[in-house]
Amino acid sequence: MSSMMSKLQLHASEKSSLTSTITSLSDQVSSLQSSLTSRLAEIEVLKNRVEVTSRNNSILKLDNAQLIQEVERNNLLITELDEEASSIQGSSIISPHSPQLLKSYTSKISKLETTLHHEREQHNKSLERLEEKEGEGREKENAVIVMGHDLREARRREEGLIKEIEQLKRGETENEVRGEGELERMEAVNRNLNKGFYVREMAMREEIENKENENIHLKQQRDLAVEEMKRVTKEMCELMVAFEGGGLGLEGGEEREGLEVLGEEDEEEDNSV
Repeated sequence: MSSMMSKLQLHASEKSSLTSTITSLSDQVSSLQSSLTSRLAEIEVLKNRVEVTSRNNSILKLDNAQLIQEVERNNLLITELDEEASSIQGSSIISPHSPQLLKSYTSKISKLETTLHHEREQHNKSLERLEEKEGEGREKENAVIVMGHDLREARRREEGLIKEIEQLKRGETENEVRGEGELERMEAVNRNLNKGFYVREMAMREEIENKENENIHLKQQRDLAVEEMKRVTKEMCELMVAFEGGGLGLEGGEEREGLEVLGEEDEEEDNSV
């Protein structure tokens, strides 16, 4: 019985341990799911930022393309002006208005060069901003990649935890079935033991009753024997008192007379023979 109780306690402790483990794993899964949800929200925000950055980069690329086209047009214009100025300066026939024309061309060229320099600076700044934004976009894309990797790893861990929980649940079910079978077997053994104890108890009670009846019968026989001994002892004492008294008393004289009569009858019988 003690071994059975210890087995029951062991099954109960195993079941309690499995239940606590499953509860802990369920809490971990819930925490992991909440963490995954927050990470997914962060990933969505980063994706939106990346999309905005990509659109901005596209716009900047278009602006830079337009700037490059404008610079190319300005370069062509400068080249044309330079060629025209060279042709004017190298001409052998100079009109009265040639100095003003050269001056105007020179001022136009300087203005165009200033504009070109300014536009080149703006273009370089735009390129720098574009590179910075592209770098930020790459960093965000890398962050998205890393977070996607973390998300896949978290999902893999979640699947592993779910599988472990399922295995623990199956083990708990098997332990419950095994424990219930062991409990039923021990209950059957206990019933058999109780039945055996009951049969033995009834047999012992019957034996005790038989012994008690036998003891009562023996006591009654003993009491009868004691009474008989008392009676016989009393009679012997009375006879001894009568014989020792030498015929004292009526009973002693009558006994002697009886003996004498018996003696005379015996003698008569002998004589007749």
